[in-house]
Amino acid sequence: MAKLYFKYGNGKSADLCQTAYNYGESDHNVIVMNADDNKEIISKYQNDDGTYPLRRNINMEVGSELFERIYDYNKIIPVSCVLVDNSQFLSTENAEDLFFVVNTLGIDVIVYGDRTLKGGETSPGSMRVMELANNIEEIDREFSKSLSRISGAKLEFYTGAMNSSKTAKLLYILREMEAAGLNVFLMRPSKDRDATKVTSRIGMQAEADFIIDENTKIYGEGEYLLAKHINYILVDEAQFLNIGQINELRRIVNDFNIPIRCYGLKVDFLGYHFPGSGRLLELSDSLVKLKTICTCGKGAGFNARIDSHGNFVTSGSQVEIDNGGNYISICPECFIRNVMYDKVPAKVRSKVLK
Repeated sequence: MAKLYFKYGNGKSADLCQTAYNYGESDHNVIVMNADDNKEIISKYQNDDGTYPLRRNINMEVGSELFERIYDYNKIIPVSCVLVDNSQFLSTENAEDLFFVVNTLGIDVIVYGDRTLKGGETSPGSMRVMELANNIEEIDREFSKSLSRISGAKLEFYTGAMNSSKTAKLLYILREMEAAGLNVFLMRPSKDRDATKVTSRIGMQAEADFIIDENTKIYGEGEYLLAKHINYILVDEAQFLNIGQINELRRIVNDFNIPIRCYGLKVDFLGYHFPGSGRLLELSDSLVKLKTICTCGKGAGFNARIDSHGNFVTSGSQVEIDNGGNYISICPECFIRNVMYDKVPAKVRSKVLK
């Protein structure tokens, strides 16, 4: 099954050039694009003689009607993979076109880029790719893990669709940490069914140490946590935190050297990030995908809202708890068929309905 990959970190252009070379060595065709003004892709790697061996010409420009152009190209020259550099300069429409390439044409797409713009602002293109991606991967993660051991604590985001046992895994690791003698501080937002407890669907539960509402200033707890010798912070339903609160968690990690692990949804029932999860996608040192299964048997990465009659809901407020409906986990293909169908390019609509 084809996948949409988002890769970030050091060595992005080098990885792209090497991947394109490997496909070519196996006689597979690739499309290479650069969202940074459609320039030649050149890695910073330099030989002793001053040459730059890792470079690649583009063979398709990024622009409007991207899906249609890839579709037409693939009809003439079958494509095994689409490689895109500098995702931070993509439009949201470009990102959605690449998502449709994967899930209607069956072509792997690997997108390389920074998670934010240079000033730390959100990049609409990178964010939309991360929302829709099957996998978000850091290039040379082992090197980054070595650096993190030197630099200390990390901010981690464990994310998955509904029914991927996020809360159960949080509660299990909580007990494991406590059994190992660690002092763990459990946080949760007030925007959920139970005001004080963290509860999983299979009956596991624990009392939260700290409840967060929309006005809570988390960073102010840092001195208290340090004085209490807190070894680890766990956060449930982190998607319901606001951007400022995620920034404060980042500062607690940096300033007090306390590691934080957040669990939550990546996207809502329409495939768009929550404020908290979006900021975690941008700032986390580690992104971990938790797996679950769609009703069709494929891996699920999306949440869909259904009403009391079992019909898919395609509009409404981002957060709706216990209001006559329900949520299910679905795969990209089922999500496109039932939620994003109006956005599907006309050339492949009949294929989507099969």
